[in-house]
Amino acid sequence: MIAQLSKRLASFFVCRKIIEKEDEEVYEYGLQLLLSTIANGLIALLIAFITGTFLQCILYLTAFVIMRKNAGGYHAQTHFGCCCILAVVISCFIAFLKFAPTDVYIPIALFSIAFSVIIVFLLSPLEHKNKPISSEDKIRLKRKSKIYILTISVIIIMLGMVNFKTAMISIALGICTSSGSIAAAKILKKEK
Repeated sequence: MIAQLSKRLASFFVCRKIIEKEDEEVYEYGLQLLLSTIANGLIALLIAFITGTFLQCILYLTAFVIMRKNAGGYHAQTHFGCCCILAVVISCFIAFLKFAPTDVYIPIALFSIAFSVIIVFLLSPLEHKNKPISSEDKIRLKRKSKIYILTISVIIIMLGMVNFKTAMISIALGICTSSGSIAAAKILKKEK
């Protein structure tokens, strides 16, 4: 659906002489990314509003997106698959917040930090076949990923020390999900 809408929009722009015919595919791809991002954002916001966890979801997604953008991770086969995975992951995160006792927050946050640091230091940045990374960019993204994961880890620890446990666990689970995505992509890549 997103691909079809992007194709129609790009064709519309060509017909209206907003873009050149030879640029149509580039705009189509860019529109797919934009529409997919908007769809994912709307799904996340809708779930957050319905469940009353807006701030927690923002913290979770911020940590996830920062790490994902720099370290890479699993890519679904379709935009619809991506939206579904996001909805399931956000729902699991919210279920954890709603039902897990707060006394498990600190051990889980510490596990999330350890797991994420190890994964990021060993596997990032993860390259995808549709988005190759140059040697220079690999070095830059690896360095940025390490800096971000260490900085976010310190923030998580500080939030735990000042007893902001909900913010702490939201950010910790965001980096853990991102790191889990890297590990999953690496495992799937080896199986192929």
